[in-house]
Amino acid sequence: MTPASPAQAPLWLLQQLEPNSTAYNVAFHLDLDGPLDAAALERAWRALVERHDALRSTFLPGEDGPQLVTQPADATPLVTVTCSSEEAAAHHQAQVALPFELSERPAVRAHLYRVAAERHTLGFVLHHAVFDGWSLAPFLAELATAYDAALDGRPPSWPPLPVQYADFTRWQWQRLKGEILERQLAYWRERLDGAPCELELPTDRPRPPVQDLAGRTLPVRFPRDLATGLEALARDARATPFMTLWVAFAVLLSRLTGRRDLIVGTPVAGRDRERFEGLLGLFVNTLPLRLTLPRGVGFRGLLETAREVLLEDFAHQELPFERLVEELQPARDLSREPLFQVMVSLQRGGGEGVRMRGLETELESVPSVTARLELSLVFRLAGGLGGEPGGELEASVEYRTALFDTTSVERWMRQLGRILEAVVADPAAPVDGIELLGAPERHQLVTEWSRSLTVPDPAPRAVHLRVHERAVLRPSAPALEHGEVVWSYEDLVSGAGRMASGLRRRGVGRGSLVGVLADRSPAEVALLLAILDRGSAFLLLDAEWPAARLRFVLEDAAPNLVVVSPGRAVPAVSGVEVVGLEALLEETAGERGEPAAEVEPGDLAYVVYTSGSTGRPKGVAVTHGGLANLLAWHGRAFPVSAGHRATRLSGPAFDAAVWELWPALVGGGAVAIPTSEAVRRSPPELQRWLFEQRVTSCFAATPMAEALLALAWPPDVALERLHTAGDRLTRRPPPGLPFAVFNHYGPTETTIEATWCPVAPEGFEPGAPAIGRSIDGAFAAVVDEAGAPVPVGVAGELLVGGTGLARGYL
Repeated sequence: MTPASPAQAPLWLLQQLEPNSTAYNVAFHLDLDGPLDAAALERAWRALVERHDALRSTFLPGEDGPQLVTQPADATPLVTVTCSSEEAAAHHQAQVALPFELSERPAVRAHLYRVAAERHTLGFVLHHAVFDGWSLAPFLAELATAYDAALDGRPPSWPPLPVQYADFTRWQWQRLKGEILERQLAYWRERLDGAPCELELPTDRPRPPVQDLAGRTLPVRFPRDLATGLEALARDARATPFMTLWVAFAVLLSRLTGRRDLIVGTPVAGRDRERFEGLLGLFVNTLPLRLTLPRGVGFRGLLETAREVLLEDFAHQELPFERLVEELQPARDLSREPLFQVMVSLQRGGGEGVRMRGLETELESVPSVTARLELSLVFRLAGGLGGEPGGELEASVEYRTALFDTTSVERWMRQLGRILEAVVADPAAPVDGIELLGAPERHQLVTEWSRSLTVPDPAPRAVHLRVHERAVLRPSAPALEHGEVVWSYEDLVSGAGRMASGLRRRGVGRGSLVGVLADRSPAEVALLLAILDRGSAFLLLDAEWPAARLRFVLEDAAPNLVVVSPGRAVPAVSGVEVVGLEALLEETAGERGEPAAEVEPGDLAYVVYTSGSTGRPKGVAVTHGGLANLLAWHGRAFPVSAGHRATRLSGPAFDAAVWELWPALVGGGAVAIPTSEAVRRSPPELQRWLFEQRVTSCFAATPMAEALLALAWPPDVALERLHTAGDRLTRRPPPGLPFAVFNHYGPTETTIEATWCPVAPEGFEPGAPAIGRSIDGAFAAVVDEAGAPVPVGVAGELLVGGTGLARGYL
C-alpha cells in the first residue's frame, strides 16, 4: 500500500464524514454515431484500466492516513445497457448522483448505453480523488488509441508509462520535507500575512450556518472580437492571458465587495515534471492568489504589478493547499471555505477532440448540481490569445444556489464583460471608474428605483396656511386633545394668532428664529403655529438635554427669542430673550391676533439639531418647501379623513415630533397628546392609551414599535397604521395583526424622511424589513466613493436628496 497524496487525503476524509456527498463526482459522456464494435471498445477499456492504477484504486484507513490499494482490472468494468436515449440520460444522471464508497471499490463507473444500432453513449463518472481536469485529455486520447488497436486485433501502441500515480504520491511526500517544505511555507506565510480570508459577495439570501453545496453552472459568452483585444493587451504588458483575465475578474470582485485586498483561488496542474504529464489521477493543486488594488490605478499598471507577484506565486506552487491551510490555521467557519471562496481558471482549446475509427464523437460534460466553492469561473479560449486568429472567449460559472440567484450571476458576468471591453479600449484608465452598469440597469437604478413614480406637487402650500384653511372649513372640529382639555381648530388658530401678536411685539418677524422649550400641550402646538404665522422659524429644544448641550445649541443657533413652559429654564445666553409660554398667552388675551404670513418655499420653517453622536451636533435648517413637500406626499400616501386621530409621542427636539403633528392638522384630523410620561415609555401603557383614545395612526420610534409588535392585539382596535423610524427595524408584524406597519427612513437633513415601505407580516417576505423607496420629490440611491450608483446588491453609501433636502446647517 502507498499513502494517499496530500490532495487525496482530505477528499477521502470528507467522504467518510459525508458518505452521501456527490460534490466531488466528475462526470462526462461521449456520444458515438456509427458502427461501434462493442467488444473492441470493452477490450480498449480494459487495457486503459490496466495501464493506469488510478482507475482501479481504492482507499483504506491507515495509521498515517488513507492508503492506496490497487485492485485487479476487472474491478472497474465497462457495463453495457440497452435502452432508449431518454433512459440512457436518466441512468447516467442517476450514476452522477450516486456517491462513491472509496474504501470498497474503485472510484470509477463506466457505462455503454446502446440506444440504436449505430447510436451509443459512453458515460463516465469518476471521483475527483482519482481524476482531475487535466486527466481528461490523456484519458480520451488513450481510449481512442486503444479502441483503434482493438479493431485491428493488436495491443495499443502507446509508450510505457514511466511511473504510476502511487510513485507520484511517494515522491511528493518525500519532497515536501526539510528545506523545500520550509522554503515553501515561509513564502506563503509572508505572502498571505494579514490577508482577508473572507470575501463577502452580495448574496441573495442569508448565508446558511453550514455550507450548502447545491449548485448550478451557467454558460457565458463574450463578444467575438474581445479575444483579439485581450491578446494585444496581455502582450503589451508582458503578461499571460490568464493573468489578464484573472486581474479583470479581481477588479469585478473588488467592485462587488468593496475590498481592495482580496484572495482568489486558482487551480494549477501539478504536472511540472515530464514523467507525470500522461498520468491519470489527482495532481491538481490550488493557489490562493492575493491582489491589492490601489486607488486610481489603471488596468495596465495593475496588470504589470500583478504579473510580478503571480510569477512568484506560481514558482511556489508545490506546497499542497491542504498543508498551507494547516500551517496558517485561519479561523474556521462552517459557513465558508478557508482562505478563499472564489476561484478562477483558464482552459485552452474549444473542447477535447476524440477521434475513433468509423465513429463521429461528441464530448459532453454533465451539468453540475453541486458547487465546491461559492463562485468558480472557468474561462475557455478557442484560438486567439496566442492561438489561431479569430479566437473566441467563453466561460462557465459554477455557483451555490443557496447564496445566489441566477439573475445575480448573469448580471455579474455582464459586468465582467464591460470591464474586459473597457480595459481593452483604454488600458490606462483607472479601474475604479469603469462603468459596470448598462443603460437599462442605470435607468432602473437612477430613475425607476431612486425616485417616486408619482410627480410631486410643484408648489405645495405652506403648512401653517393649510392649517388655517382647515380651520375655516371645520372650525369646531377637534384639533388637539390633552386629557380633558380639547382645542378645536378655531381655538388653535385663535390662540396662535394671539401669541403671534406677542411675538411681533418682541421683534419676531420674517427670518427670525424662536427657540421652543415647551411641554407637550395644545398651547405648545399653538406656539409653533404662531411662529410660522409670523413668517419665522422655530428651534426645537428639549428640557432633558444636559445644560452644556442646551447652552451650546442656544449659542450656536442664536435665536431671537426662547419661549419656555412653566418650570422650565434655559442657560443665560447673551442676546437671547426668554419669555414664558403662559405669560405670552395671558398678555395677549382678548386680542384679535395676527394674520398668517405668506412665505417662500426657501424660507426657513424650523431648525433641529442632530444628536452629535458622530461629533459636534449640527443644526439642520429645514425650509417651508421641504416640509410642504413632505406633507403633500403624506396626504397622498396616507389620506386623513374625519375621525382620524394621530399621536404626539416623540421627544420635543426629535424631528419626528414635527412629522407626528402636522400631517393630521393639515388634513383636518385630531392629535391626541398623552398626559403621562408612562404612556411614552411603557409599551403596555401606550397600548392601553391607544385603545382609550381610539387612535387610528401612531408613530413610534423603532424600539417602541418593535415592543408594540410583540404584544397581543384584539381585532377591534381602532388603530389602522403604525409608523416607525429612527433605527433598523428587525421585527416583522405577526400574521393577523389588525393594523398595517410602515417603515420609514431619512436623516434629519432630508426633512424627516426620504423613503418608506409597508412591512409585510412574518412568513410573507424573508429577511429584515426594507426601508423602501423614495417619497415624492426625493431620491435615494446607493453610491460608491465617487458618488456613482453601484450595481444591484453591492454595498455602498446611501445618498438621499431632492425637494425635501434641508437648506443647510447652522
